Amino acid sequence: GGESLVRQILYGQKFWRQHFGRESKTFWLPDTFGYAWALPQILVKSGLDTFMTQKLTWSETNPFPHGHFDWEGVDGSRIRCTFPQTYVSRTFPDEIAGFYERFPSKDAVSSFFYLYGYGDGGGGPVREDIELGKRLADVPGFPKCRFSTAEAALEAVRQDADRKAAATGRPVPVWKGELYLEFHRGTLTTHARVKHGNRRCELLLREAEIRAVQAEVAARSGYPATELEEAWKKVLLNQFHDILPGTSIPEVYPEVHRLYGDVLETTEHSIGASIEAVTRAEADCIGVFNSLSWEVVDWVEAEIDDRGDFHLEDANGNTVPHQLVACGGGKLTVGLVAAVPGLGSAAYYIRDGARDVGNALRCSRSMLGNDRFDVHFDDTGRISSILDRALDREWLDAPGNEFQTFDDRPNSWEAWDLNDWYEEQPLDLLSLESATVVETGPVRATLRLVHRSPNGSTVEQDVSLYAQVPRIDCATRIDWQDERVLLKVAFPVAVHSASATYDIQFGSIDRPTHRNTSWDEARFEVSGHKWTDLSEANGGISLLNDGKYGHDIRDNVMRITLLRNAAHPDARCPTPSYLFPDQESEVVFTDTGRHETRYAVYPHAGDWRHGTVEQAYAFNCPLRAVAGRAPAHGFGVSTSPGVVLESLKKAEDGDGYIVRVYEAQGGRQRAAVELGTAV
Repeated sequence: GGESLVRQILYGQKFWRQHFGRESKTFWLPDTFGYAWALPQILVKSGLDTFMTQKLTWSETNPFPHGHFDWEGVDGSRIRCTFPQTYVSRTFPDEIAGFYERFPSKDAVSSFFYLYGYGDGGGGPVREDIELGKRLADVPGFPKCRFSTAEAALEAVRQDADRKAAATGRPVPVWKGELYLEFHRGTLTTHARVKHGNRRCELLLREAEIRAVQAEVAARSGYPATELEEAWKKVLLNQFHDILPGTSIPEVYPEVHRLYGDVLETTEHSIGASIEAVTRAEADCIGVFNSLSWEVVDWVEAEIDDRGDFHLEDANGNTVPHQLVACGGGKLTVGLVAAVPGLGSAAYYIRDGARDVGNALRCSRSMLGNDRFDVHFDDTGRISSILDRALDREWLDAPGNEFQTFDDRPNSWEAWDLNDWYEEQPLDLLSLESATVVETGPVRATLRLVHRSPNGSTVEQDVSLYAQVPRIDCATRIDWQDERVLLKVAFPVAVHSASATYDIQFGSIDRPTHRNTSWDEARFEVSGHKWTDLSEANGGISLLNDGKYGHDIRDNVMRITLLRNAAHPDARCPTPSYLFPDQESEVVFTDTGRHETRYAVYPHAGDWRHGTVEQAYAFNCPLRAVAGRAPAHGFGVSTSPGVVLESLKKAEDGDGYIVRVYEAQGGRQRAAVELGTAV
């Protein structure tokens, strides 16, 4: 996430200041599997001036054309980049000569930055390297070599490039867009539970900081700075380039999930304490809290004491529809659609006596319907039609919500790679076992679909429509037993567009839906965060998710990659107990076993700027209900449409607060951030 990238730099520079009395000016990231378009803006705003990597030299289709260039980010920020073109290199003359010959920007720069060392993983100098380096200082007919610190070497290359540009009139090359690695695409999916843990912890830390600021400002509660920083550092550690991609050895992941469990415990405790500080006890009240900076109208569940017939009322005495979700142990779980202002709260009161609120939802084994959509299912459990009565259009071109399975045995680097020929190996493993109506309203109607494979994999999915929420939600519980199988879910939509849009850190990126060039063909699996979208001028479809990062949209078929069960290097790992506390830990194949994931279909008018960002955030940052507590202190925050408040936190030093917002629609506007209290 974007906030994680900011914190990586924040805590990294804090370490430099503490131990070396200075800050780094270079973003040194040699071995990450592609680089997001948001990075230049984040780096420049963080005071860095140079970016160093070498990984793009691993692209297997198109050689990257530059070795020294300016990278222009999503907002137009530019940062100077140097690619040494080496990874595991020695100071042997033939290796240095080969490096010189293949360097792609010799016309733009005459000085080159050469990394050397013995062994993989960064390496280090040995006597032979140093002796050879000394001898190559001035060999006739050979590149002149000298030892240098990294910072001095990068500055020398920069000055050389700028002098050459001034002398020739040809500016330093500029690359606009992401730096996509045409390799290791499987890392967007491998170890799905790790991806889900990362997303969940990032967003809980966001909420914990916001709640702590609200509590400190409104209720004079203490801010748990030390606890939250330690939790952030655990999440940042787990973003190391073999942990989060799912390519670490087996010994790593029990520790990873233990750290995620610690973060969940810390954040939930902090959020609970902060909410308690700004509320008062009230037995027959449900307080609902929103961590987003705009009004959210969405489903929320609350656990209350079991009782006789009752109904819910809002603060104005209006009856609010609810339905029973679960019961047991003297408790009831009730669901309702709540309307809560930006970073604010709402109160719903439990009153005696049932009231008839009607039911506009329709549900059968083959159909779900509300005032907006008619969703039909075929005999295989696929969605055969999404009829949008508000926009008067059919959203599917062919049956959607189709689970697709493929044989997944890459040429090499099993946990890392996804080869483009996987589609030539379809398996068609899953078949519908049952379709059952499990909820009929009045707030939510749900059809439960159960699919099984011959090897015992189970995909149990609840497809839900709501009375007031314009989404089709798919809550999916997976027990996966098929090894070396890729699982995708596909939606062939009735939308024609040459490009699709994907959520990235602090913005979005457009990518082609066609395969006109080798560069297009190489992007057969790409990264996206909370949403992807395919739109025409007058409408489109967004797919929202709560923890998936691998996607592909080709022509009109939108797909999310759900699982890929690699065997190497982590053939066996235990099931994380914090995810499934009711199950004893068992040792499973990388992604064998239980998973819980949610995705949603959001049809909309216009393009993705018509509500997609807001719906995706609400889907990932759900409303929080606390029974027995009524709001007592108000500290709301609202932002202009299209502007997202990503973080609100205590400053690292002094008494100030940090408010970080970004413009989410790819434009510029004069924005307002309104605080509901004096600061």
